[in-house]
Amino acid sequence: MDVSHLVSRLDRETSGVILIAKHYDAASAAQTAMERRMVLKTYYALLKGELKEPVMVDQPLGPDETSQVVVKTAVREGPGTLPAATFFEPVLARNGYTLARVQPHTGRKHQIRAHAFWLGLPVIGDKLYGGDDSLYMEFVAHGWTKRLGAALEMGRQALHAAKLEFRVPPRITRTFAAPLAPDMRAFVVAKMGFSEAELDVALKG
Repeated sequence: MDVSHLVSRLDRETSGVILIAKHYDAASAAQTAMERRMVLKTYYALLKGELKEPVMVDQPLGPDETSQVVVKTAVREGPGTLPAATFFEPVLARNGYTLARVQPHTGRKHQIRAHAFWLGLPVIGDKLYGGDDSLYMEFVAHGWTKRLGAALEMGRQALHAAKLEFRVPPRITRTFAAPLAPDMRAFVVAKMGFSEAELDVALKG
């Protein structure tokens, strides 16, 4: 009897596409395509600060040796690091915020969030990379607090997995997509001052 197989997963609080295969053979083929980098992943992220032009962050990642939080990753050199590359492209920017289209070229833990932090443009609502360690520690100990609300502006990290595109030679192409999450749309309208129509046009670009 076939069972479902989880092919792709997301960090906790990240919205968007996850892929579940109905059969083992389909799961195996999809995972092989991912390992061979035949899958293009596209995310949207709300960033604190205005990104003026596209940028490729090609910086190695490893455990953050300066952090109290053992799961935290950081850009650094030396033992324990792995190559990591992430492409950030501004879609809309205004009022000190950016909606960015993001494509990770590698698959490291917390890669987008750690690279955004390194850029000086942390993901809105990110308890781990959006400020100092005390925010994350406070959330673990006490849950959501007024201080977290004031510091982070959203109740979860504003990161959305928008699209998975399988590009397997010679001609197999399959795309899985999810529309931008409602809370991120609301942020763009309320905080950045764009209309729903302007947002829809930008997302098609």
